[in-house]
Amino acid sequence: MMKIDEAGTVLTSGGRNTRRPVSTVNTLNGERTYAASVDIKAIRARFAFPGSSRIVTNNAASTQPPRDLLELYRSLAPGYENVHRGQSSASQEMTALFESSYDTIAQFLCAPSRASIALYRNTTEAINAVMYSLLSEFRDGDNVVTTMLEHNSNYVPWYGMCREILPRLGRRVEYRLVRFDPLTGELDLGHMASLIDARTKLVCCTGASNFVGTRSPLTAIRALADSSGYLQPSGERRSHLLVDAAQLVPGSFVDVQALDADYLAFSFHKMLAPFGVGVLYGKEHLLQAARPFLYGGDMIAEGRVFPERVEYNCLPWKYSAGTPNILGRSSPRRRCVS
Repeated sequence: MMKIDEAGTVLTSGGRNTRRPVSTVNTLNGERTYAASVDIKAIRARFAFPGSSRIVTNNAASTQPPRDLLELYRSLAPGYENVHRGQSSASQEMTALFESSYDTIAQFLCAPSRASIALYRNTTEAINAVMYSLLSEFRDGDNVVTTMLEHNSNYVPWYGMCREILPRLGRRVEYRLVRFDPLTGELDLGHMASLIDARTKLVCCTGASNFVGTRSPLTAIRALADSSGYLQPSGERRSHLLVDAAQLVPGSFVDVQALDADYLAFSFHKMLAPFGVGVLYGKEHLLQAARPFLYGGDMIAEGRVFPERVEYNCLPWKYSAGTPNILGRSSPRRRCVS
């Protein structure tokens, strides 16, 4: 997918920079925007849907699969084999492709290493993984701050945790909703500041709203979360920040280290990439401390069998179990659409 920086340089997910003619379109909220000179007919030819006389208007929900993606699946199919579960050359080659995807994603997000990347089925599952990993850390009287701009993926899990799950464990945790201006679609930062306090364990916000299209001022929100003073198990005194970046990553440069996000989630299927893959970035110390979201096969480092019990140790980077979306994650280092 093509992205353009402030200097008009086109960057690709593979890390290559190329110059292409760009021109200033307008200025919005003090930010300059650019448009690249593109061949619309050539782009349309990369997709199958124009042949059926369809007009596609819902890329925010899911982008159409480019022909390059379908060809990628076809190229991988002859050598398909399960990963981490065989000694055949095909299994080892597929495992190598599968594992390399973690490095590619980390590079794409400017993450420090592959150890900060966990893969799931979609953004929703990635956010639920954070919710379940933090479940046992919430103390009676804590709160979660989220906003009225959220997709249900970043609202319902926290509502369910506060209203349905934790009450059964005898803990009262409040969820708090930040208002937004219905005229501008901008978050009310003053209201957010009034809701964040010393009992705010987590602040959850969208990076870009699927509802009205506005982008959240993540730097300002990070500063508010930093100022809470909440004592985390790691000894940090600040609220953690989770960003739903499902609408942000496809059209923006995202540097997770510059954002200082504790967690950030997005989906492949919204950016011309394979279906059924959701990415969770998390600071390495947070992922290492978290328990797996799903328990089962392909997550055990070692096990010992005793007469009355079985003991096992989980691989530290395995946050979910079972056979993964192998073809969706085992992409060679090449772009689908330039």
